[in-house]
Amino acid sequence: MSGRLSNIQILRALAALFVVLSHAAHETFGMAEKLGLPPIMEVSNRWTAAVDVFFVMSGFILLSTSYDAFAQPGASLKFFMRRLVRAVPLYWLLTTLVLVGGFIAPRLLNVPITEPLHVLASYFFFPFERANGEMRPVLALGWTMNIEFFFYALLALCLALPRKWGVGLASAVLAGMVAAAHLPGAPASVSFWGGAMTLDFIVGFAIAIAFKAGVRVSADFALVVCAASVAAIFASSSADSFKLDWFVTISLPAAALVAMAVLAPQIPTNTRIARLGVLLGDACYSTYLLQPFILRPAAFAWTALVGAGVSLWVFVAAAGLAAMAGGLVCFLVFETPLTAALNRRLRAWESRREARPLRLQPAE
Repeated sequence: MSGRLSNIQILRALAALFVVLSHAAHETFGMAEKLGLPPIMEVSNRWTAAVDVFFVMSGFILLSTSYDAFAQPGASLKFFMRRLVRAVPLYWLLTTLVLVGGFIAPRLLNVPITEPLHVLASYFFFPFERANGEMRPVLALGWTMNIEFFFYALLALCLALPRKWGVGLASAVLAGMVAAAHLPGAPASVSFWGGAMTLDFIVGFAIAIAFKAGVRVSADFALVVCAASVAAIFASSSADSFKLDWFVTISLPAAALVAMAVLAPQIPTNTRIARLGVLLGDACYSTYLLQPFILRPAAFAWTALVGAGVSLWVFVAAAGLAAMAGGLVCFLVFETPLTAALNRRLRAWESRREARPLRLQPAE
């Protein structure tokens, strides 16, 4: 993919903001009970479409950036190692903080952590049922990373094949997983990995192929499609993101947003607001993972210090902005320098590995 797509980065920032506001609104249900106020209207089912946006983007970005790597020596290992460097350090750190925090102050956790295998599975991105029966890791919103890592592993394996066969096989496995999840008696892990959102990666592939083929749309066309897509998402009555009707009524409109961001003319980054949008998009992984560490304490503090005198909508806005700011700080101070350092080590290891002479066995 030649150059960065500013539209994609800005859309990532908006998607992160929607997720953060959704989770802040969810916090008001516990607050409202204590304060005697009505909770914020439950809209998180619609705002969860932001997760679809991220999954479609993953399919698009990872195929676009790996487009010429298929069937190349070492491509599978290089791809997966780079995914590990990008995703694991912050995730493991925050998972560990949840464990420590849950031990020190158990009331901060919605669901107690009681099963050692649950902890182990959380560190290795494997779906595991927690105490309340939900398939959630220790860092609960990391359920999306369990799906992402299944996709990473699959795409890494498929990079060993020529592009046509690799993309086809990856798409077939993803679609097959969704089909298998709807069979009676499907294992819990298959049911989890085979939710409707898994199809988002295939749609991301299609957008990448269209982009590489030179397909483009006008700004006016993109605006109309985006407006219609947002309207469709909020008009949908789908409530379960693992069901196929969700894919039709919410995932596909969310995918249309990504397609328009990719195929339409890119927003110039010569203004402060555009540069901020791109920067917040860069920080979206930190923002997504860090948000519960900001929103939950903020909810406790608001309940104790502000009370019922101020609308909970103000809490949602203030806590949401705090979470976005916290994610940006984490990205700049922790994620960026650590990822850069690990990538330097990874490149050095790759160079040594590629320079290693091939040892031929003498003929008998």
